[in-house]
Amino acid sequence: MNRIPALVTEFRYFIILVLNRIELLKNEFSILFLFHEIFD
Repeated sequence: MNRIPALVTEFRYFIILVLNRIELLKNEFSILFLFHEIFD
């Protein structure tokens, strides 16, 4: 029974990591897009 909270915590941590990675990717894409707009 004690493993379930640990699993939930790990899952939450994993979701936070994924969301952070998505935010980083979105930032990189917007920077690339800005460079395209500037140098076009």
